[in-house]
Parts: sequence; structure tokens; C-alpha cells
Amino acid sequence: MNGVFRFRTTKTVSFYTNRHMSSAVTETFDVAIIGGGVIGLSCAWKLAGRGARVLLLERLQSGREASFAAGGMLAPSCENVVHPWAVAEKSQTAMFDFCLASRQMYPVFAAQLLEETGLDIELLLQSYPSRDWKDWREPGILYLPRDESDPRINALLEHGVATQFQERTAVLLPEDGQVENRKLVAALKAAAIKAGVEIRESCMVRQLVVEGDRVVGVADDKEVISVGKVLMCAGAWSGKINGVPPEIASSIRPVAGQMVQLRGERRVNQVIYSDECYLVPRRDGRLIVGATVEEVGFQKRVTAGGVSQLLRAACSLVPELENAPLESHWAGLRPVTTDGLPMLGTTSLEN
Repeated sequence: MNGVFRFRTTKTVSFYTNRHMSSAVTETFDVAIIGGGVIGLSCAWKLAGRGARVLLLERLQSGREASFAAGGMLAPSCENVVHPWAVAEKSQTAMFDFCLASRQMYPVFAAQLLEETGLDIELLLQSYPSRDWKDWREPGILYLPRDESDPRINALLEHGVATQFQERTAVLLPEDGQVENRKLVAALKAAAIKAGVEIRESCMVRQLVVEGDRVVGVADDKEVISVGKVLMCAGAWSGKINGVPPEIASSIRPVAGQMVQLRGERRVNQVIYSDECYLVPRRDGRLIVGATVEEVGFQKRVTAGGVSQLLRAACSLVPELENAPLESHWAGLRPVTTDGLPMLGTTSLEN
């Protein structure tokens, strides 16, 4: 995975002394996970399954930030071709391969969650049989010239895609899909608890307790907890905790996104992307429309302009949606790194 992982060798300083530690420590855990979204809950579940004593600390309620606000698409092909990642050219292939591997793991992942919890995360990955059409293999999409027809494209047109879009170049991404992200959070939380993870919600971690090159504890408003290792999964807030290595604090920022929910009533049966919006149909008839991209710091708000932008784009793409009931709207904060790559692996702190 060359080009995906970054490591630095900077130092941090201790904010707590041994005297503070000895008088304040209340419990000891093998691993403390800061952040209770999809990543934090997944790691907690798997680590506990391997025998670790795991504590998960969440500032609000589990899965109520980016994991709640997301659209739930599993779309590496779309991101790679239609909306390329903002990463260096040398890292594009590594990033694409990384995301493809993640998508390919989802069927087993979903089956394990269903077996452990009885909760269906509504995984949908479409797969179509191979035909004699041109195969644009490198980016993972099927290419069809504009003057040729295809029953799958005709099916999309039958479901209301606007006439003006019929003359544009389009791509079918047969292996991309979606998951119901809020049900995924619920299943992961249930699986983690069943595996023995201790989850503390409404718990604001203020500081990592650092001695030399190691984290020896995490401190919230009430106590210091002794830990063997720390896993930082707090998304856009990861850099806001005192003691976090500078390579994290300086590399993550929030990017806001607004979304709306319509009552789709099967007007759209497949995930559809355009330059202006994406449409994600749910099994129960909801239709998710997203998303704005806003550099506004930690402001998480829904605006008239943002909702208007999304509704115009959705109705332009599928005119029938003009009569669809507007059910809800929300905003979330995506964690975005300076170089556009995921932050995985060790830091300048050993653990």
C-alpha cells in the first residue's frame, strides 16, 4: 500500500506526572478507543473478540456524527472515476486498491454481524453477468458508447431519469453498492457489547497522558484511565484532544455536508450519481439526497441554500421527485486529511 500510510518521528511532552497518575487512575484497559463511529465500533468489536479488554469512549452517542450523517455508499469505482480522490497521482492506484479491498470484505462483514446480533445492515452490492460490451477494466467500470443501447441503461431511464441526461455520457458501476449506515452502527454497537466492550457515552476525552514516547492513560472530566494502547477514531475531532501527536492534530480538518431525505416511493431503484448530487434509495422507500461540501470549520448546520441546492439537483436529475414529500434534513462533519489519504498505523507515540 505504498503512498497510503504516513509516519513521522516528532515528539510530544507529558502533561501528567507519575504522581498525578498514581492518585487519579481508576481502571486499566488493554485498549482505549476514542470515538464510537463505524470505525471505532468495528475495531472495538474485533479487538474484544481476540481477548483484549477494550474501553470505547464517545463524546456524544455512538455513531451520531459522520457515521449517522453519511449516505452509506460503498462506491470506490465511482469515487475513482466520477469523483476522483484529491490525492497525489502516485497514490491513486494504492487508494483505489485499498477501497476495493474494503468493499470486497463487506459481504462477510455483514454476515458476521447478522449472525452475532440478528441485525440486517441492508448491504446491497449489485453484480451483473459478463456480456460482450467493452470492459473498461482499469477503473472497474463498464463502458458503453453513446450510440449503443443496454437493457440496464434503459431500466434507469424507465425510472424517471431526466431527458436532458440521456444525451450525456454515463457510466454503470455494477459492483458499487450501499449499506444502511445507521443500522450498521446499531449492529456494531450490539456486537461490541456482546463481545465484552465497555462503552462510555457522553464522555469527553480531554487529554492523552503521555510519558516519554508512550501513552499511559486517557483523561476525561472525571478521571484518568490507565491504558496499554490507544486507538484514535474520533474523526474530525481527533486533533482537538490534548497530547495527540502533532502529525494527527495538524493533518485533520472537518468538511461539512448537508443532506436531505425524501419519500421516494420507488421513484429511484438504484444509487445514481451526477456532478451535482447523488441519490440513495432505501428499502423502506426513503430517498437520501447528498451532499454539499463546505469548508466552514466545526459549524454543523442546515441552511436554506444548502437544502435548495440539493433539491434543485435531485429534481433536475429525476423530475418526478418534485412531488416527493420532504421528510428530513441534517448536516455532518467529514474528517478530511491534508493529503486526502486515510490515517492508519502507528504515530510518533509508540502505542
